[in-house]
Amino acid sequence: MELLARGEQVIIRGPQEAVASVERLLADLAERLDHEGEISRQYLDYAIDMIKANGKGPQAELPPQGLLHTRNQGLIKAKTVGQAQYLEAIAQDDLVFVIGPAGTGKTYLAVAAALGELRRHSVQRIVTACQPIFSTTSMPQALQFIPSSTTIPPRRHRGTENEPKKSIWTRVPD
Repeated sequence: MELLARGEQVIIRGPQEAVASVERLLADLAERLDHEGEISRQYLDYAIDMIKANGKGPQAELPPQGLLHTRNQGLIKAKTVGQAQYLEAIAQDDLVFVIGPAGTGKTYLAVAAALGELRRHSVQRIVTACQPIFSTTSMPQALQFIPSSTTIPPRRHRGTENEPKKSIWTRVPD
């Protein structure tokens, strides 16, 4: 495979299938540049993987509109095709279950989608739920605390001879 850049023109030489893949990649990157103004290394790797897997770049499948505009983060929107499908499911269905590896944006996008709806006055409040944190020392006491609660009951660490008892959790003002 050989690429030659001459001004605004790129000449691609190599096997026909590889040339077609590179053309699709360059077209996807140009579209991404038009929409976003930049191409990150992460996006480049993702686009290459997508073209290898299904022959299409991700930019065409990513919605141009975002969920929410914030002061610090700018526009929050899907960065991958999987995230776009997740957000589409959130928009279409009342209840969506999603599983996946840590750090892929599941909670972040769900909260952004909820805040977007709250800002648009489509909903009046947001209710979050998650698993209770269980303690091996005191099951009934542990059931009093759920991470999304607004009031967190105080928990005590039993301590040791050299370490005094201390509060692990503090109460959040009502």
